[in-house]
Amino acid sequence: MTEQEIKDRIRELEKPDIERRNELFNLRKAQMEIQQKKLRPLIGHCYKTKRRIFMITDIPQPRYQMTGRCDFNPYQIPAMVIQIIKDAKSETLETIGIGETYYETIYTKVVDSADPIEAMRQEYEEISVEEFRAIVHTVIDKVINEYKQEEIWFFQKIML
Repeated sequence: MTEQEIKDRIRELEKPDIERRNELFNLRKAQMEIQQKKLRPLIGHCYKTKRRIFMITDIPQPRYQMTGRCDFNPYQIPAMVIQIIKDAKSETLETIGIGETYYETIYTKVVDSADPIEAMRQEYEEISVEEFRAIVHTVIDKVINEYKQEEIWFFQKIML
């Protein structure tokens, strides 16, 4: 066999693999789009657990690698999370201690269900957006007051 015949035979053998890879890529892309469309209604819903409350802020997004491979995990749902440290005696907004506020991914299998919103309600307790906003405003007020106290203390120390 000549070198050209060998190259032609290699191309001939690689062609089905390339076609399969392209078809797999297209199928995964279509599956990702279906899953994203299915999870889109969750955006803006708020939920709480014993130790945190969270608002779904986005749907899972694909991450493309340098090799062209796409990583997509439909079980990771981006959310804004507020850690809650509750007073043992009461649970009013004034006695809630706030830990960290951060963005995180919530791990859940709701994408596998026919109705993701109902599945989230079964997994977590849903709260209203107004209740979530009230807690966020409480957090902001506490942070501002702490900052003001630090600022007053700093200027008092400078003046003395």
